[in-house]
Amino acid sequence: MKKKLFLILISFIMLLLVGCKTSNEIHNTSYDVNVSINDINEAFVPASLKAKEAVVGVSLYTKAGITRSWYIQATGSGVIYKGMAYLKNGSTKGISETKDSDDVKYYEYYVLTNAHVVNSNAAYKDIKVYLSKIDTLVSSELVGYNAYEDLAVVKFTTSIYIKPLEFGSENPKVGEIVLACGNPLGYDYTSTVTMGIISNEERYLNVERDTDGDGVDDWEGTSLVIQHDAAINSGNSGGALVNIKGELVGINAMKVTDSKETIEGIGFAIPISVVLSVLEKMENGEKASPNLLKNSTIYDVNELLNKEVLRLNKLPDVDLSNLAVTYGAYVYNSSKNEYGLKSGDVIVGMNDNVILNEGMLEANLRTFNGSSITWKLYRNNELTEIIYNFE
Repeated sequence: MKKKLFLILISFIMLLLVGCKTSNEIHNTSYDVNVSINDINEAFVPASLKAKEAVVGVSLYTKAGITRSWYIQATGSGVIYKGMAYLKNGSTKGISETKDSDDVKYYEYYVLTNAHVVNSNAAYKDIKVYLSKIDTLVSSELVGYNAYEDLAVVKFTTSIYIKPLEFGSENPKVGEIVLACGNPLGYDYTSTVTMGIISNEERYLNVERDTDGDGVDDWEGTSLVIQHDAAINSGNSGGALVNIKGELVGINAMKVTDSKETIEGIGFAIPISVVLSVLEKMENGEKASPNLLKNSTIYDVNELLNKEVLRLNKLPDVDLSNLAVTYGAYVYNSSKNEYGLKSGDVIVGMNDNVILNEGMLEANLRTFNGSSITWKLYRNNELTEIIYNFE
């Protein structure tokens, strides 16, 4: 009897093992996906063509006086994001409705580019848009700019049809394939497309900006950017970063370089979320504001906790030893309880965004356009949620 029970048990275990093996084989075969070169081409080629059609060159020409000669001060790229068709009968239509139409008198296009490409306080200046499709420079008008976010809008007219790029997701993901399109090293390499991935979807960088166009940086702050490894070079500034659908997800702005070290594949683009937050004001020619907090002094909690290690001698002597968190933005002084904040508050969240330091707070505030702010903060060492409504 014992022998029979033992044989039955062995048989049962073997059945279990066979079952496990079968299950594993089925599970593993689900990863056996064949991807052909044609499949990849079918994804990349249309996205590249969309970007190449909508990306233009942008050049700033200046001269010191009326008798002086014109010279190129800056050359970069730009992205057509919207436009209007003006018909011969005096009416207007959307761009997409007039492809191959003989009724169009001319088209008017709006272009996104970098402020550092077109911003100048020169007495005489002219912005030209280069259309590689017909190898022609056309005059354009500066509509508005935001030097703090390094963005600008120019517009121009032409007789040719160009399909604008559509805006993509405001929430790109790490590992997502992206294409960069622009004019590296000038118009000899116009409409160059390179490929990479998003290396970090939310990088906060300390940047310097020339806000008055005199060629000297006069403002320093923190900017939200997308880090990617698609090849970009001088001349790509203002060009498109698109996803695999050919949708605009960023405006290329800068890269990391070093005269002593070889650095590859660390480029940055201004995300569409930032573009959309300031686009309407740029289109209306409104002047940008560098910071919404005018009556408050903010410090990094991390710096206050480690001021001796970080050798920051000018920091105030604040005791945060009992604070429940080691990150956030500390409100050292808020004389008018600005936006519902009080002195001693530690901000750890703004709406849906985590706030790790003062720079992240500044970047999020500067591009905020809503009617209310939901703060997550520690007040009297207790985590609290406060909603501040703008009147």
